[in-house]
Amino acid sequence: TITEANGLCSNQVAFVAYDGHGVLWGATIHGIFAIEMPSVYSYLLAKDGLSGEIHAITAFDGKIYVGSTNGLYSVVARKLQQIPDIKNICWALCHCGSNLLAATSSGIYRISPNGSISRLTSNPTTAMLVDGDNVYAGEPDGVWLYQSDFRQRTQVSTLQLVMDIRKYAKGNIFLKNVHGKTAGKN
Repeated sequence: TITEANGLCSNQVAFVAYDGHGVLWGATIHGIFAIEMPSVYSYLLAKDGLSGEIHAITAFDGKIYVGSTNGLYSVVARKLQQIPDIKNICWALCHCGSNLLAATSSGIYRISPNGSISRLTSNPTTAMLVDGDNVYAGEPDGVWLYQSDFRQRTQVSTLQLVMDIRKYAKGNIFLKNVHGKTAGKN
């Protein structure tokens, strides 16, 4: 068991992601950590370039990406580098085909495997779910459904300030907002 008592940066672990190369990455309220199996673990903190509270972490294209209240970061040589185009709050990271989508307070961005970044929307997005060719986005005025090309959008719920979007096995979409109110979509 790894805890604060024996070196973990915080017992409050919010997210974990496996990078496919023997390393488990995790986000805590004080920083991120990496546990290489079966050896010792390491962690990254503000002194390593991390800034803000962590909201999302995922592996993409051989790198670890971390979304925080101060933007999007990638882990390079055990140091964090901020992605210059995304300096606003990054609430969620989702894989979409061969790309990575970042839901931020300034819209949704697409990160391609070659590292190029494109802004897809300009509406603040606090939650996101990728479902095949569809992307559900929690925006201030409700939840919107975007086609994967982001040219069309349809409002699927008027529940405002959605922070969590999930899909259950039977295909139902579950929404929860910042006030704890919930809604469902079949």
